[in-house]
Amino acid sequence: MRDRRSYALNGLCFFENAKEHLEEDDFPEMPIGCIGGISGWHLCLDRISDGRMWYQPSIITNQTPQLQSRYYLDIVKNEGMINVPVVKRIVLNPSFGPLGPFISFDDLIDEKNGYLKFDGLIVEYGFQIEGMLDRDNIWTFNFDDRMFDCQKKANMISFYKDLENGGMKFFRCHKQLLTHHSTYFEFGLPGNRMIELNNEDLQYFDEFLQLSHGARIRQYDAFHGVCFFENAREHMEDDNFPDIPIGTIGGIEGWELSFDNTFFNRFEEEWLDEENGYLTNGGVLIEYGIQVEGIQSPEGVWTFNFHDRVFDCQEKWNMITFHKKKMACFHSHKQLLTFHSTYFDSDSNENQMIELTDEDPIEFENFLQVSHGVRKNYETLTLTLEYAQKYKMLNVIQLLDHAWKQMDWPISAAIYYKMNHCLAELLGKIESLEEMVEELKKVNLEKISGEAMKKCVKRFLEL
Repeated sequence: MRDRRSYALNGLCFFENAKEHLEEDDFPEMPIGCIGGISGWHLCLDRISDGRMWYQPSIITNQTPQLQSRYYLDIVKNEGMINVPVVKRIVLNPSFGPLGPFISFDDLIDEKNGYLKFDGLIVEYGFQIEGMLDRDNIWTFNFDDRMFDCQKKANMISFYKDLENGGMKFFRCHKQLLTHHSTYFEFGLPGNRMIELNNEDLQYFDEFLQLSHGARIRQYDAFHGVCFFENAREHMEDDNFPDIPIGTIGGIEGWELSFDNTFFNRFEEEWLDEENGYLTNGGVLIEYGIQVEGIQSPEGVWTFNFHDRVFDCQEKWNMITFHKKKMACFHSHKQLLTFHSTYFDSDSNENQMIELTDEDPIEFENFLQVSHGVRKNYETLTLTLEYAQKYKMLNVIQLLDHAWKQMDWPISAAIYYKMNHCLAELLGKIESLEEMVEELKKVNLEKISGEAMKKCVKRFLEL
């Protein structure tokens, strides 16, 4: 489509003082707004060198998912002069935006070519995001922006709702699809339509529209997807359906989806009868979801699975994710951690993200296991105690305090870690004032807790 006004985001940008910027390669980035619910888009003019100098317009933003898009980009010539814009429909990978035509430095500064206007360059753009790949690797529709060419085709229904902050929320959809599937929408009415929302929850309404348009949205299981077994008739006859690899779950690699022909034999006629709808283009689609909630250790102890997101976390917002350098490390039940510790925000209505710093991954998982009630060999969990202090997990501190009463700890360590039961045991083993004084010299008495101070004074008076 060679009319930029057909695109949801479109306009003209004037880059002034073009000759100076062409020489220095320092064109400013021009903000052009928000599209697809993604803000921070800019229009740029960048230099590319391959022996000659070329310039190319582009549309960029800092971070994006994978996008299904269409766009129009051009550097405008004087009226009546022929130009060739870049018009494409393309999948854009994360952090990559639309790219326009290459035009040489010499052509741009030669005024006979018609690019320079009042010593500047005009870039014309149109941009449309039609879909985006979500975190679950599922393609979803973009309902934030108006439909492509909707002013000409009148092919749009807009749902809108007034927000408490004075703004408005829009969902813009294909009119043909909704009128085809529902008599609620009148097919014969001309023009684009507006429908006001009342009590609809906006998140659920978006999911309703995604499903109405055929998108496979949120699954409750941590591990889910769809596998297509092609040439189903031949594989059924030969009993040789392939095993399809589906990835890693619970930290366990090598999971595969298989088809057992024993099951097929019982219902073969039903499966192969195309009227029953199981066959799709000669194949069978299998939809699956699996959640590993616990794993039995070699010692026979049941442990929690923190490798995968918590079941139904997108619905219940019941998860805290600890991550390191933007990589998800551990997913934990929010309710348990917020119950035992004031470190975590118990009033948050969202899943929370907490960045780890110097925590050792193996020891941090041990800390989470103990926090969730798993019995471990407590004598080896010194780092677990440090993490419990940092994240204010009082239940873990008290558990280790009781478990370590008989261990031969320095008094200074028991005071530092606020191990009051350990401290009482250790103080009871001191036999003289001199020994007591030597131990207390190792402690910063100004930072000692009131409870520890009382125990030390009591023992001091007893000696």
